[in-house]
Amino acid sequence: MGKVYLARDRRLNRQVALKFPGTDLAADPVAQRRLLREAQSAAGLDHPFVCSIFEASESDDGSLFIAMEYVRGMTLKQRLAQGPPPLWQGLKWARELAEALQAAHQRRLVHRDLKPANVM
Repeated sequence: MGKVYLARDRRLNRQVALKFPGTDLAADPVAQRRLLREAQSAAGLDHPFVCSIFEASESDDGSLFIAMEYVRGMTLKQRLAQGPPPLWQGLKWARELAEALQAAHQRRLVHRDLKPANVM
């Protein structure tokens, strides 16, 4: 549900990821509320395997966005396209993903869009 862009936080001099609703949803109030609810839910999580949410705001043109931690590297989808990882690596990733989901579930949150393209 959206597009993610790499940006620079000029105030703190760091890279951040900015997530906007898709262009077809940008003017949809329901999509905007869903994006804000996503930001509020994720902001309550503090876990090393969950990216940090810094802000939910509006751009100069009124588009709602989420500013979040920029995580270097590739998505799980990109990595799996290179071939299967060694067993030990796949097990490590599965454990880390399970820990992140456990942290969310303990706060009664469900990801709703868990897929390799959304895992770094």
